[in-house]
Amino acid sequence: MSDFGDEGEAEDDEVFSGKYEGDRNERNERHGFGKAVLPNKDLYEGNYMNGRRDGYGLYKFQAKAAKGARYMGDYYQGRKQGYGVFIYPDGSRYEGNWVNDMKEGSGTYTYANGDTYKGDWFQNLRHGNGTYTYKRPCNLKYVGAWHKGKIHGYGTYVYPHFKYNGRFRSNKAFGQGKFIFDTSCEIHGKYVMAKTQAVFSDIEQEAALLAVERALVGGGEDDEGANLEAIVIPGTPPPIEGDTTWVYGSTTGLHVMTEEEAEEAKLVEELRRLRTKLEEQLTEMRELEKKKTEEDAAKKARLEAERAALENMAQAFYQDEEGEEDEGATKEKGQADGSEKPSSESIQGGRDSSQKSDNEQGSEQGENEKE
Repeated sequence: MSDFGDEGEAEDDEVFSGKYEGDRNERNERHGFGKAVLPNKDLYEGNYMNGRRDGYGLYKFQAKAAKGARYMGDYYQGRKQGYGVFIYPDGSRYEGNWVNDMKEGSGTYTYANGDTYKGDWFQNLRHGNGTYTYKRPCNLKYVGAWHKGKIHGYGTYVYPHFKYNGRFRSNKAFGQGKFIFDTSCEIHGKYVMAKTQAVFSDIEQEAALLAVERALVGGGEDDEGANLEAIVIPGTPPPIEGDTTWVYGSTTGLHVMTEEEAEEAKLVEELRRLRTKLEEQLTEMRELEKKKTEEDAAKKARLEAERAALENMAQAFYQDEEGEEDEGATKEKGQADGSEKPSSESIQGGRDSSQKSDNEQGSEQGENEKE
């Protein structure tokens, strides 16, 4: 499978050193439709939002090792997200959903040798249910479960004149199964380890799941509740090392289930039901925990806002009080200064009295001189 890392370089306006022609926003960021030549010479033509690829776009790789590679599809905040088509240098092609720059969801991959996979993806790996068709030999096909890129779970291998229906682990048939022939018969049996090896069985898996269920429900009256962080649903069994060998059981007509197959099918269904129940319970607990966290955060923010408002009110009140006190002190000081300082009328009156006294004294002195 051909995969590249992140396309080009970061396109933040602060570090972008390529060429750009197109629309910009009020902050001069690439925003709207535009064409860019990145520093590594890769080309992009499509939509931008706030400086990042966002919406539909076409990205072409220009490096010699990546000649012919291109992506046509949706972006979100600079990463492939949504529906898109990626054509790789070797001619292989992926068409489907993307999440955070990775193949995730439903998609079809056509390999360079002509093989195809159509089904579920998770973080760039075949994961979930899907169909892998081998172009050679004879269009052999596998239809069934996948886990982290490997055939794992219940599935069917379809051959030209018969098919094998059973369980798989790490790309190997393991456990109960049957060959169904076009000649109206079925051969029942099971695949076992070719060599002695300790293998995590379905019974052990069921016991582990039951332990998780008891942890969720609680162990007694004094139980304070489940510790969410300590609860981990058991994963799929570990991979098988070495080959497996077919062990014949019986031959029957078509659509006949042996007792072993019926028992295993019942167990598998019970495990599926139990796992689904536990996952729902854990999801509900996480949602309640998330809701409580959000409510606590909202309450804290509300209290903080109320505290800030009260502080502002108190500060405004103290400022008003100080202003009134300053104004009163100014008035009192003005009144005190006015009582001590003589008025202009009293000064003028004093001057007139002094002048009159001087005149009278001059007249008296003149009379004395005449005598």
